[in-house]
Amino acid sequence: MSTATDHRRKVIRALKAAADGAEFITASALGRAVGDSNCSRVRQTYLSNLTCVNGRLYLITEVADEIIRRETLK
Repeated sequence: MSTATDHRRKVIRALKAAADGAEFITASALGRAVGDSNCSRVRQTYLSNLTCVNGRLYLITEVADEIIRRETLK
């Protein structure tokens, strides 16, 4: 198993824990997971390129991929 795969799984596990085990996460739950209480900033930073479901839910696997993509840009 590759290190990238391990890292992705860890990110997904952390996001699911923040979302109480769900497959989708809200901006506020993501903010709690990344330590940012400003939902607008969280949406702009992590969620602006993702598809929103029901006006406020984001698929955790897509959010994890976006977080990892942003980490590699640093």
